[in-house]
Amino acid sequence: MANSTGFGDQDLLDLLYTEVRDIRLSRYAAFVGATIVLYDYLICVDQEVNLVWRKQWSIVKGVFLWHRYLGICAVVFQAAVLSLTDVTNEFCSFWFRWETWGYSTIIFTSELVLLLWIYVVYNKNRYILAITSFLFLLEVVTVVTILATSFKNFHAEAHLIPGIPFCLATHEPTTFELLWIPILAYDSILLVLFLYKGVQSHILTYHDRLASNSLLDIIYKYSLSNFVAIFASYLASAVIWLVPNTGLDYIPVAFSLSLSLTNCTRLLLNIRQAYYQGTDDPVRLNVRDPQQTQASTLRDSAPHYEDDDEAFSPTEPRAPSIYAAETDRHVWQYELREMRADPDVIGLAL
Repeated sequence: MANSTGFGDQDLLDLLYTEVRDIRLSRYAAFVGATIVLYDYLICVDQEVNLVWRKQWSIVKGVFLWHRYLGICAVVFQAAVLSLTDVTNEFCSFWFRWETWGYSTIIFTSELVLLLWIYVVYNKNRYILAITSFLFLLEVVTVVTILATSFKNFHAEAHLIPGIPFCLATHEPTTFELLWIPILAYDSILLVLFLYKGVQSHILTYHDRLASNSLLDIIYKYSLSNFVAIFASYLASAVIWLVPNTGLDYIPVAFSLSLSLTNCTRLLLNIRQAYYQGTDDPVRLNVRDPQQTQASTLRDSAPHYEDDDEAFSPTEPRAPSIYAAETDRHVWQYELREMRADPDVIGLAL
């Protein structure tokens, strides 16, 4: 009997040790996630002031501010909640609902930005837009259904571990574990589309020095690491949530949220910087290079349009338009300077 009791006590101690370790790791992950977002904000704040705050209001400006400042509030709130020393069961119930519904909404809006970016790099192909939009709606419906079903019998406790207040779920429906599957599936499709177009562009322009240095090719290179990082974080979230009783559910969520936010804001800043400033940024095509004659010819011969949404003042000259080279093999051209969607497809002016 003594041996049996001792064995039970040892199991309990091991369980408590594991839970305390997982809580500590979750708090560290939340702190690192918040640090990533805040660091990205600090190193990009000068660009944000010049390219966002000093420009007139537009859809893109609103989308950027949504992700930037709601994102900062979300990651800071997460780090603060996981570090609280006095929480109640009612607060934990609210927290789990905010974490799932709120974070899902932020991820959806960041995916919408990526969807429109895929639409642009596929030369505004309406079939690509229709397919990705349908799959996006399917993802949203699936995630909402999972959340609505899961919270019918959901319970959370704040004091399951003596002396360590921390929000833990005591009853999770099996559907809750599937939350990241549709998100991962949709992001995988976007990643495949992005890689396909990038590889295709690289192959078609391999022997063309002008096209291989085009704006679009360079943005592919700068965006690839972000796409892969987001995919890895979503994959980790899906795998860890499917494994029962790991106690590490918070860790991949913190990175998924922070990487989604930083990727979205960086992409919007790069587009805005190329739009307004033309040629000085490393992710833009240098149209002053003597070897860029063909791109300059395309730029000069192209019609110019007025953009009421992102208009310049008379004292603020517009930067040169930017075109990718157009050859027999590379038939689509790209003008990021005046990039706009067709009015009957979507009303977004970059």
